[in-house]
Amino acid sequence: MFSPFKTKYRNRILIPTLILGMIVSLVTSSLRAADSKTVPELNKTGECTNGLCQQASSTAAMSAEGPGTFFTKLFDTSDFPARWYCGTWSSDVGWLHIISDIAIFCAYFAIPVVLLYFLLQRRDLPFPKIIWLFAAFIMFCGFGHLIEAGIFWWPVYRFSGLIKACTAIVSLITVLVLVRLVPEALKFPSAVLLAKELQRSKERLDFALESGQIGVWEWNLKTDTLSWDRKTREIFDIDQEQTELCFDDFSKRLHPEDQSRIITRLKDCIETRQTFNEKYRVIFADGSLHYVQSQGRVVLGDDQQPEQFIGVCLDFTEKQLQENALLESEQNFRSTFEQVAMGIAHVAPDGRWLRVNRGLSEIVGYSSEELLKLTCQEITHPDDLEEDLKHVERLLAGEIESYSMEKRYIHKNGSHIWTNLTVSLIRHQTGKPKHFISVIENIQGRKEAEATMEMYNKKVKKLSLVASKTKHPVIICDPQGKIEWVNDAFTYLTCYSLNDVTEKHLTEILHGPNTNLEIMADLRYHIELKESVATEIAIYDREGYEYWIELKIDPVLGDDGTLLNFIATQIDITARKQSELALRKVNAQFSKLLQADILGIMTCHFDGTIEQANDELLQILGYTHEDLDAGLIDLKALTPPEWLECDQAVRREIEETGAAKPVEKEFFRKDGTRVPVVFGVTQLDEANDLCLFFVLDASSQKQKEAEAAQHLRELQIATEKSKSNERRIEAIVNTAVDPIITISGSGNIKSFNPAAERLFGYAASEILDKNIKFLMPSPYREEHDGYLARYLATGKKNVIGSGREVVGQRKDGTTFPLHLSVSQVVVEDEDNDQEILFTGIIRDLTHEVY
Repeated sequence: MFSPFKTKYRNRILIPTLILGMIVSLVTSSLRAADSKTVPELNKTGECTNGLCQQASSTAAMSAEGPGTFFTKLFDTSDFPARWYCGTWSSDVGWLHIISDIAIFCAYFAIPVVLLYFLLQRRDLPFPKIIWLFAAFIMFCGFGHLIEAGIFWWPVYRFSGLIKACTAIVSLITVLVLVRLVPEALKFPSAVLLAKELQRSKERLDFALESGQIGVWEWNLKTDTLSWDRKTREIFDIDQEQTELCFDDFSKRLHPEDQSRIITRLKDCIETRQTFNEKYRVIFADGSLHYVQSQGRVVLGDDQQPEQFIGVCLDFTEKQLQENALLESEQNFRSTFEQVAMGIAHVAPDGRWLRVNRGLSEIVGYSSEELLKLTCQEITHPDDLEEDLKHVERLLAGEIESYSMEKRYIHKNGSHIWTNLTVSLIRHQTGKPKHFISVIENIQGRKEAEATMEMYNKKVKKLSLVASKTKHPVIICDPQGKIEWVNDAFTYLTCYSLNDVTEKHLTEILHGPNTNLEIMADLRYHIELKESVATEIAIYDREGYEYWIELKIDPVLGDDGTLLNFIATQIDITARKQSELALRKVNAQFSKLLQADILGIMTCHFDGTIEQANDELLQILGYTHEDLDAGLIDLKALTPPEWLECDQAVRREIEETGAAKPVEKEFFRKDGTRVPVVFGVTQLDEANDLCLFFVLDASSQKQKEAEAAQHLRELQIATEKSKSNERRIEAIVNTAVDPIITISGSGNIKSFNPAAERLFGYAASEILDKNIKFLMPSPYREEHDGYLARYLATGKKNVIGSGREVVGQRKDGTTFPLHLSVSQVVVEDEDNDQEILFTGIIRDLTHEVY
């Protein structure tokens, strides 16, 4: 059983085996030596001659002998008799114990050997010490059994007790270690959980590769063959159907300026085992240029020589083009930065000027070199500094993305320059603030004009006049936010008049079922702080109709900075919001449609590659999601050969119209059977020929059609039989000697055979659908309706079911006696409605009477 062991582990097993052999030899020698000392000698009369029997039978004094004596006499057997002589042992019972103990020892010796071998093979196992403890515990137990077998000849009870004590110590240590390790062991996940986690990791990796548009490639250095996945083939413009690829296929597509560099770098990486990470250009067959980045490394074989080169690649053409565009944009920005009439500056978070343009220098009167030695705070008017710093703090805290304010700068000549400042923050990729971008517009002229105008107009009604002319709703509020004035556009939009909203808080008229309370709280917060605020919010008119507006509220301050009013402007953005909502609904509906199990849905390319499929489609085809992920499902492989022409027609229709009408066809299931389906197709993306398929299982429909066809055939057979029977009956009636007449429940004649024609002198075409009374003379004619009505009402029979002599009337008006037998029959018409018919058989009694 140890033949598979490696040589270095065989030595570790042989050493314990040799030690065991030495112990067995020592025990055997001791047994032989002790046998002459410990076996009682008996004379011919059966009496003990050496006193051991008396020693064995006597009761030892219960006194401690001390550790010194114990270890000195550890292997001394003179104080104890052999177990054979302790009691009356039979040979079969004694040997049963001996053989069992030896067998247990062998098993207990083999178990730790196997455990230790397993531990040496799997050095990655957790908690190796507990396995060593188990091995020691089992080894001591087995050794104790071996000594128990030897005591039958060699009564080393002291040594046996020592082994048992060692066994107990190792057992207790094992228990303590187990108690400490069990909580840690319980934290290890099960194999099922590890498998699930591995599957999730694989799915995440596949998703990451797909999402990142990353291709995976392998280069077999020994066979010079390339293995590229679908994405890598797309990146290098390689046909997906091409099977044999080599390194030349790769090198031929490299840009001539990059070819030598990349090949040399690959050789260096193979020789030095370095990681390959290079960017290069690839030329497609159509002449277009693409930028590719590849990373890879060498994989060594068993002989520690390079065997494979594996790696990934990424087409970053779009990114490179963007970088080129960004570089051009940056160059344009530099030109604009310097030439624009406004002041533009980059400002450090601590206020230092980092970069300024000519426009800012003209505004504040400092040269660029002088500004770079100053801070923004040093040339800001003290009255504006606090507000500016508050905005900066909010910007740094991430509460706002940008801010605008009007502030005054101190000109180099000491004058104050009013500006309109707009500031935004640029952050590092880590989120740490990098610098501010400040756009400074000189509004000194505007401010001077405003000051002049404010001298003549200090009342808000001036603003009302202006607001009333705008097409957007305008609201003017007092410093507490209560409405003082609204324009006509507000009334038209909300149906609220000025009297309806006067003295109401601005936020009171905005409430409704879907009003965002957080936005309302934010509005109140800015109003309390006397700050401008802009937002989008859903509000309601007087009739409860919901609409969306873009709301902007600005404070109006006096010369001394006192808040005079708030001006709120509204822009109706309901149409845009409804469009956004409709788009979200469409996206949600498409997502639910893909997850629905009503019919099969899949997205597929013209080459047959299936990207997505829902559960219903997989159930129709008999496949699983694992089969789909493994690429085992292909539309072309699913299609029987006779349906390929139909698929080509569908593809042509899609290319011409973007969709294909539903068609019937068959698919192969996974088990090889066929399933009839009805499918329709619409093209989602013309660029990569991605199409959306809707597939309906037509098995039940086909089965019902077959059942309907079978039922129709049976009905046709039954109809033919019925017609045949009717023809036979008609032939019998027409060839009958006696006249036979059939009438309906209303008395109208339904059939009139040739014998009746001869008797009464009428042709059948003359008499059909006429009342039977037409063949009767008076008074029988008048009595007939009463007989028929009474029978139908009461069921009382006069003629029906029996015979009767009556008088008939011919076409020429003559009368004659006849015998009439009437029978009733109920039949179903073509609409399955029941109809009562009466059949009369007539016998002419003219010759019998006369």
